[in-house]
Amino acid sequence: MSVEKSERLVNLTMALLATKRPLRKAEIFTLVQGYDGTAESCDRMFERDKDDLRQLGVPISVVDLEAGMDSGYRIFPDEYGLPALHLTHEESALLAVAADAWKRSGFSGISVNTILKLRGAGVPVLDVIDNRVDIAYTPSWRLVAEAIIARQAISFDYRRRDGHVDVRLLEPYAMHFRAQRWYVVGFDRDRSEIRTFVLSRFLGGLTPQGHEGSFVIPPDFDSSRHLSRDVGEARVFIVVASGGALASLRNRAIESTLHQDGSATLSVNVDDEIEFLFELLTLVPIVEVLAPKDARAAVLQMLGASHGS
Repeated sequence: MSVEKSERLVNLTMALLATKRPLRKAEIFTLVQGYDGTAESCDRMFERDKDDLRQLGVPISVVDLEAGMDSGYRIFPDEYGLPALHLTHEESALLAVAADAWKRSGFSGISVNTILKLRGAGVPVLDVIDNRVDIAYTPSWRLVAEAIIARQAISFDYRRRDGHVDVRLLEPYAMHFRAQRWYVVGFDRDRSEIRTFVLSRFLGGLTPQGHEGSFVIPPDFDSSRHLSRDVGEARVFIVVASGGALASLRNRAIESTLHQDGSATLSVNVDDEIEFLFELLTLVPIVEVLAPKDARAAVLQMLGASHGS
């Protein structure tokens, strides 16, 4: 399958999945990137694409329009949804690698362009792409995923909740994405127990340790149970933000109030307060913490320490 055809299949799938009404062939050829040439060649291309997608399990429905005189095409979201998945640790890690490859391939941008083109043409579109969430992949992310697949321990520099940095030696069992943050769960060799780490607090020095296949993940291991225990409960931060800080924080807010000067008061759920405070330091002076009071005091103290140094 050529790259051009792969991109066209992605565009076609996203268009048929996003539309709220069936699309005629003429609309598809106009709106979906990749259908070029004469009407006959586009028609042959579409029929082949339709068959290929159906063979891949994509349920394309044909809907009669105008008393059966014309047909439209659509993918109904409830028919395209995945059932509950029970993945092994290797499968979860491989999916994470695949997600990274998708994000870097440029196809994600192509899909968004297709949705925007549909909207621009006046086609009602479902919110099948949530552009509010931007999953960040740190350089450590891929190395951890590969270590899980290879069953190889890793060492890394890690910033703890109290801000101190030390070196950890871990047998990584699984990764989870929760609240726009990646977590790594595994056996901490130094502490001789299961621990959970926030991937964004890996500060470098990540290196494989020992040989591949040097540990075995217990068959009854439930990483989500350890994640729930270690992540803890979130607190609500209330901040006033403007400019770049507003753009950075707005998508994570559970409530927001816009002001006439262009700023906004945001309520943000925070489950890793130390990390969030360090993030706020990079956004000063275009963000101000109103609550909780102890968090506001911590930011002011950190600001004073940075100015003093």
